[in-house]
Amino acid sequence: MKKVLIITYYWPPTGGSGVQRWLKFAKYLPEFQWEPIIYTPENPDMSIQDGELLKDISANLKVLKKPILEPYALGRIWGGKEVQNTGIVSQKKSLKQQFSLWVRGNLFIPDPRVWWVKPSVRYLKKYIVQEEIDLIVTTGPPHSMHLIGLELKKAIKVKWVADFRDPWSKLDFFDEYKMGKRAQRKHLQMEKEVLQNADLCLTVSHYWEQDFKRLGARKTAFVTNGYDEEDFKNTSHNKTNRFVVGHFGLLNAFRSSKALWEALNELCEENERFKKALLLSFAGVVDQAVIDQIRSYSNLKVCFNYLGYLSHSEVLKAYESSAMHLLLLNDTPIANGHLPGKLFEYLNAKKPILALGLKESDVCRILKETQMGEVCSFDNKEAIKRRINEVFAAWEKGDGLCHGKKIENYTRRALTGTLSALFNQII
Repeated sequence: MKKVLIITYYWPPTGGSGVQRWLKFAKYLPEFQWEPIIYTPENPDMSIQDGELLKDISANLKVLKKPILEPYALGRIWGGKEVQNTGIVSQKKSLKQQFSLWVRGNLFIPDPRVWWVKPSVRYLKKYIVQEEIDLIVTTGPPHSMHLIGLELKKAIKVKWVADFRDPWSKLDFFDEYKMGKRAQRKHLQMEKEVLQNADLCLTVSHYWEQDFKRLGARKTAFVTNGYDEEDFKNTSHNKTNRFVVGHFGLLNAFRSSKALWEALNELCEENERFKKALLLSFAGVVDQAVIDQIRSYSNLKVCFNYLGYLSHSEVLKAYESSAMHLLLLNDTPIANGHLPGKLFEYLNAKKPILALGLKESDVCRILKETQMGEVCSFDNKEAIKRRINEVFAAWEKGDGLCHGKKIENYTRRALTGTLSALFNQII
């Protein structure tokens, strides 16, 4: 069996979407004759914990842990927003947070985990040779993980896959860090060196793969995220008593749509049955300004239910209660390639999906392929109302499930098979 060393900052009991991609790949790689070995910090800064994810870690999986220095807990502050226990964040930045952003952008390049690079390289150089590792994977953000891969590539010529769950220099809020020209140049230089030296630049969507090609990556591929069939073993698809419109995960100012809230409010005014049935059920990290915006509509205020942060198993249970799932993409230039992990779990939850984003996006392509939903523009209130009305009418008739096509292409097992084929091409 071939060996792959996966270098990741995020690993259970840390929670959140950044954990699950390589947690699930590691779960299924042995079926494809690859033995995964995890290298991760011993003491990461965990703003979100989800101990239930530990169940996906095989007793046979080797996990290497080394201490990391977390300066001033800046690893928890992303874009000046600090997650509270409730899951609510605020876009408003205090002077202290603005200063933290400047420090983060100009002194810790590419991110506050950069001090873990040198000690990790020293340790892993010997380990990779002694254990005869065939391939290493670095996954970011944080992009300091890619610097570990870069230094190992230079030192021992190991085969290396750099996996980008998010862009680097093209990240939505890259400019929020108030970087000076020197810091910007350094980021671009580091990114270019990683892309040109990695044996494969891997990412999560076709659109982002094309972006990395344009940035100079010598070889690129994409493998999307997916859903794990085992997570849905005990799922029921019974009709709910309320018309529950569910949103799960991050909801910030980039993803909030005034047209959506207006559409829901107007539907309540136009249809008494809709008004009585509607329940907005949101969970995850939600910006306080978005909550305030929703509650500013009289009809939505009384049916808005904020569940806070839920563990992954609790989220899976919440899917069962939904009649329709919202997928709100960032209203930014890179949104074409944004494929949130929850999209694929939404597919297997078999409830209609309403996505707000761009018609040429990867989300739009997948929803058309699977026939599981529709993408409406952020500001197209009439299209949004039409879609919600269609789903509500079907729900009233007891026909609220979607039986899409080709959903099985997005199982974690199938996607791991695609990943292993890419690995085999490299070594």
